[in-house]
Amino acid sequence: MASIPIPLFPTPADLTIPCPGGPNLKAWHWRSPQPQGVLLLSHGLGEHAGLYRTLAEYLVTTLELDVLGVDFLGHGRSPGRRGHLAHYEQLIDNLDSAIQWAKQERPGLPRFLLGHSNGGVVAAQTVLRFPDAVDGLILSNPAFRLKYRPPWHKLAIGHTLRVIAPWITISGALPIEDLSRDPLQQVQLASDRLIHTRVGAPLFFGMLNAGEDALAKASQFQLPLLLIVGPDDPVIDPDTGLAFFDRYGGSEKTLLAPPGFRHDPLFEKDRGRIYHGLANWLLSRR
Repeated sequence: MASIPIPLFPTPADLTIPCPGGPNLKAWHWRSPQPQGVLLLSHGLGEHAGLYRTLAEYLVTTLELDVLGVDFLGHGRSPGRRGHLAHYEQLIDNLDSAIQWAKQERPGLPRFLLGHSNGGVVAAQTVLRFPDAVDGLILSNPAFRLKYRPPWHKLAIGHTLRVIAPWITISGALPIEDLSRDPLQQVQLASDRLIHTRVGAPLFFGMLNAGEDALAKASQFQLPLLLIVGPDDPVIDPDTGLAFFDRYGGSEKTLLAPPGFRHDPLFEKDRGRIYHGLANWLLSRR
């Protein structure tokens, strides 16, 4: 009988990341036998880092990078009520804890940070707070400003809950076709049991305020930047990403904006173009 072949792609290790001042967090760690650098993932609202498995496998096998993704508080496999935060800065603390883990466990290696949507805002705010935390910044449709307008009644409820009951969450589900044009990816995103659609007022309004703040401070950034924008994103205003790019303070900046891409470029049709551009960008900075 033929033996079962060894899987080509690495299986992520199940990690627990200590987070000072809060509960320990769950994380996914794709390991390279001889890592040449570390890519840290900052996932979007309602997501989890395991969603980026295909990208992680590609980077581990192609560039010999370690990839580390922490599930934020109230997301994925980490503890906490789904979509609830006491304050938005908890997400920055979560991401900093993952960076500190990478510093300790992979000393001397270059570190890169990839943030998508709300995770892009968290990544940007983390870099503003800790400018030397990483060696390069990658943002995918960062949530600097919404393009869609939430229903007025949900905004009114959110403002009220923010004052009287900030622990309550409401549904923030988006049409799956707004995320990607790829039917298979739509099915996978819709069926992933670790994804949730809950959001509380501190998280939602914290994201809006932190996004506007990062956009206003674009000139303060100095790290090499790769910005990925979906020009047809119906969720986040792509013009704010382009404005951030224009105002960006660092001299090394690269823009990827393939026509037709929507909110989740890394899960889109033709995402190989993004993978290739990302790999080339990382390779030139290892």
